[in-house]
Amino acid sequence: MDVIVDTDIGDDIDDALALALLLRSPELVLKGVVTNNRHEEERALVASKLLETAGRSDVPVYRGTPGGKGKLSHGEFIEDYRNAEVGSFEDFLLFLNGEIADAAHRPVYLSLGSLTNIAHVLDRFPQAAQRLKLVIMGGSMGKDYKGDDRPQAEWNIYSDVQAAGKVFGSGADIIMVGLDATWNLELPREKMDELTRFSSPLNGALSRLIPQWKAFYPERRLILYDPFTVGILIEESMARWEEVCLEVDDGGLILKKEGASNVRAATGSDKERFLEFFVSRLLSDSI
Repeated sequence: MDVIVDTDIGDDIDDALALALLLRSPELVLKGVVTNNRHEEERALVASKLLETAGRSDVPVYRGTPGGKGKLSHGEFIEDYRNAEVGSFEDFLLFLNGEIADAAHRPVYLSLGSLTNIAHVLDRFPQAAQRLKLVIMGGSMGKDYKGDDRPQAEWNIYSDVQAAGKVFGSGADIIMVGLDATWNLELPREKMDELTRFSSPLNGALSRLIPQWKAFYPERRLILYDPFTVGILIEESMARWEEVCLEVDDGGLILKKEGASNVRAATGSDKERFLEFFVSRLLSDSI
């Protein structure tokens, strides 16, 4: 399965863990990475350095179009690091146009951040709505970040509400993995320590990124929002699913409405099964 990743890596740590999981999953072929949600240049360097560390400098990395509300917690990781091969957003659009040129080829567009880039893609290439399988980590149909039953604007949607509204109304085939399925997927501290002690270049990079993230966000728990979204590409039965018709309101809330289904939404997860899957994958290789 070919996958293009659109990520705000460099802020919360789960993006880096999702990229690591993807690299450790032979079922998935990483075709390219583009960044989103402010600090697009720095995020591209974080992704590039992580890929280079894993021996995957063949994967092209692109700066996304400016937009969003994100922060950067991993600036220390890219101090004195440069990569002249990082492409522009226009370069990304050319790359993506090539990926969707064959109507029979339908790659996954995995959105792990704001929807700014994919909204621009759909403006430039309307045919992308049918030629990409759009998988979004974002939104919530009823759970907040603590798992309580109350509406909350999830961060990736809230970061660019206008773009999110455009994407959900585009007619694209959308799979949504939001807070309903991910709010409780906390990585236990002993498992985190196990991952960072594992001797490999990739895990070594993660062992540097995790403390930087923790120092920047000392009160945050390590919730595996983005890695779970990678995981369901491989084993979709780790989630429970519902076909729904959804729209985005002006405040970033996801609302159900009457009409034909436009989203396949994850409504829950098999937590223990996923944690076992995730940890075993990140301890399974030497890259």
